[in-house]
Amino acid sequence: MKALHKAGLLVALTIFVRPARAITGPTTIFGLSFNGKNVQAQVVMNPGVKPPTGKVTDKVISEVLRGEKTDWSAQFVDVNAANDGKYYLFYDGMNDWRVGIHKNGLDAVSLHGWVDSSGAYMMFGSYNFAIQGVTPPMFDCFTTGKVTFAKGTFNPTKITGNFYMASPITGDVMTLAIKTTGIVTP
Repeated sequence: MKALHKAGLLVALTIFVRPARAITGPTTIFGLSFNGKNVQAQVVMNPGVKPPTGKVTDKVISEVLRGEKTDWSAQFVDVNAANDGKYYLFYDGMNDWRVGIHKNGLDAVSLHGWVDSSGAYMMFGSYNFAIQGVTPPMFDCFTTGKVTFAKGTFNPTKITGNFYMASPITGDVMTLAIKTTGIVTP
């Protein structure tokens, strides 16, 4: 009887539990939206006094990237009036992503980690605000969240989560909620 039960379970698993199809095709590129805060931990206050903070929003980021807003971060990014003022997430696979400000992936920062079959993810990397040759990295970063897949596949359709960055160079710490704003074409 036990053998029959095991055989029935095996048949049920092969009929009803099918592995999802792997990602097919090229990298999926998403628009990326941020909302959070920047804590200026490098500003030394009295013990127990909170350091200054600033809001990080898509509007602020866009204005800085297009050169329309004077901000300390402008010295660290590719400020260009022709820039569309957006960040992009390049989903290269379940273990490798990139984040950058150019749709073609130029100067994108690599993130490495894991996306499990439920869509939960953890990615790690070092971010340099598009500065070439900065050592050590401008920011160390870590992101966790959820990838939504197209039904029956591992093809991503949406990504949400939190992005954490800390800089040993500037002393800034950022905590950002992130979400993709749709798939874009290069």
